[in-house]
Amino acid sequence: MQKNWKYILVLTLTLALVVTVELLSPQPVNWNPSLVKKDKIPFGTHILYNLISDIFPNQAIRTATNTIYEELELPDSSQALANYLFIDNTFQPGEEDVHSLLEWVSEGNNVFIAAEQFGGKIADTLKLKTEFDFQTFTDSFPVNFVNPTLQLAKGYTFSRVNTPMYFARLDTLRSLVLGVDSLNRPNFIQTNWGKGHFFLHSLPLAFTNYHLLFNNNAEYISKSLSYLPVRPLIWDEYYKPGRQEDSQSPLRFFVQNEALRWALYLSLLALVLFILFEAKRRQRIIPIIQPLTNTTLEFTETVGRLYFQHQDHKNIGEKKITYLLDFIRSRYFLPTTQRNSAFYENLHRKTGIEKGEIIHLFDVIENVQRQTMIAEVELLDLNRAIEQFYEKAG
Repeated sequence: MQKNWKYILVLTLTLALVVTVELLSPQPVNWNPSLVKKDKIPFGTHILYNLISDIFPNQAIRTATNTIYEELELPDSSQALANYLFIDNTFQPGEEDVHSLLEWVSEGNNVFIAAEQFGGKIADTLKLKTEFDFQTFTDSFPVNFVNPTLQLAKGYTFSRVNTPMYFARLDTLRSLVLGVDSLNRPNFIQTNWGKGHFFLHSLPLAFTNYHLLFNNNAEYISKSLSYLPVRPLIWDEYYKPGRQEDSQSPLRFFVQNEALRWALYLSLLALVLFILFEAKRRQRIIPIIQPLTNTTLEFTETVGRLYFQHQDHKNIGEKKITYLLDFIRSRYFLPTTQRNSAFYENLHRKTGIEKGEIIHLFDVIENVQRQTMIAEVELLDLNRAIEQFYEKAG
């Protein structure tokens, strides 16, 4: 031990230096869309939560940390009419939660949901479907209201929204369009349900810290939420993408702090290296062990059976698409990010495959990528189209 004290001292000083440098260096901006009320990062909702009482003055604001069913079963939820606010990437609660929410709204309450995608029973019941705009990739996305008294001449612009969403399907008998994007597609609608209303918005990032401080977008958020009557508000925190479960691990503090996390990693690495070098000098002769046999085929079959049993057709399809695009890039030296007429023409010339067949193949691919889940028949169609491409490409 006396021989190693110098190495231990050097290691300790090195770790202390690394921690100091990391703590003093500027931290990169976290663009993760957490949408959590306590987060002050650009895509958190800390500012909106602290200003929500100005939009609903003298009204109680309650934070919901349980499922919809559990929250609406609380005694306070049945005493007076209220509003329920959801800001999420994807809104797809369970059937029991949807049933409770629909019944609650039918009694005269209101729900505001800002989400890019709606799925499950809520989407089927309200006849909703949102889609990405694959043709428009821009860093500046304008929207506006339909009501002339709320409109802004040039619209309200939101940056860092590269794939804007809009409502491709809605219940025309129950719904009213309240807002549109620059292409006049609905992105903000009102759906009547019993005595209450659903207010649905397809741009949840508009309600985050970054956009509230950008130009006059705070006015847009205020006008959007003003469609809700002045009543007590339930602020949802349960369905957030950035919601984190409480952890009792003593390492949680180190893992959450980037500098301490790297210090921990370096300490573990140094410990492993120390053990390896010490063991190399003192360990006994290690007997020769025959290498393991190649079990690649058995492993592949096992993974295939696992995917088949779980019916994860979407995952299999995404992997086949990834391999196909990599094949095109590595063999024909064509970029696959821009799938336009020039790309199809170049691929036609290099493979000799008819251009119509190539376009059909990528239509099938885009149809798979656009959906959250696909059926077995769609996976078979995708596989058939890809295999035909491989055969004709030689």
